[in-house]
Amino acid sequence: MRPHRLIPILLGKRAARSSLLNGLVAYWKMDESSDGSGQVDRADSGPNAFTLTDYNTTPSGTGIVSSGAAFASANSEYLGRVDDAKLRTGAAVFFDFWVKRASLATQAILSKGDTANTTGEFVVYLTNAPSFVFRLRTTAGNQNLTLNGGPQTNVWTYYYCYYDAGAGKIYAGMNNGAVQELAISGTPYTGNGSLYVGGQLYNAGVTNFFNGLIDEVGVWDRILTTAEITARYNGGAGLTYPFSTPESGSGAFTYPSCIG
Repeated sequence: MRPHRLIPILLGKRAARSSLLNGLVAYWKMDESSDGSGQVDRADSGPNAFTLTDYNTTPSGTGIVSSGAAFASANSEYLGRVDDAKLRTGAAVFFDFWVKRASLATQAILSKGDTANTTGEFVVYLTNAPSFVFRLRTTAGNQNLTLNGGPQTNVWTYYYCYYDAGAGKIYAGMNNGAVQELAISGTPYTGNGSLYVGGQLYNAGVTNFFNGLIDEVGVWDRILTTAEITARYNGGAGLTYPFSTPESGSGAFTYPSCIG
């Protein structure tokens, strides 16, 4: 007779590793709780611990997933991170985020370096048109890709933008719509300037402060696939780190009777 042995059977939810973890440089969930009375830095869930420093006591609000950073442009609130080679254009190539603007004006979402000179690598911002602009600075000057018909106020919107060095193009998309592209001239600058969320550095001063909520900011060193972008949008609900979707079932291990 064979010896008895126990065979564990897994019933239900088993979180598969998401492909979105591949090439992840930084991910800010913005889930930290802040009432705006003191500095609350925002942690990076990614592998590099690129914590965002809170300037001018940015409070929290209801995000697309859990909490988000609630910026008030009148208070000059923004978040920042000192330079790292992994955050520079050419290393970091894909950016995405959710925004809910509270007013129509020129408002920076994400930027790097001083955008008034060649240390400025890129800035992503909204206008009062409304429109969304991804501006990449190259040796040929500013390269601007504009998505018209951006969000009005108090509406959560998912944006993504990226640079494809092989194609010589920049791309941007909104929600689950079609991606738009622009062939660029020149070579992108890579500087050692800081990264900003909710503002942009211009002539050594931070300006164009965001007015509203920013949530679920991701940076990758590769271009996400169409399926991955759709997963991030998640039908308008967002998908947060670690991006896994469970299989069906209860998730419990059960041990059946001994099998002889």
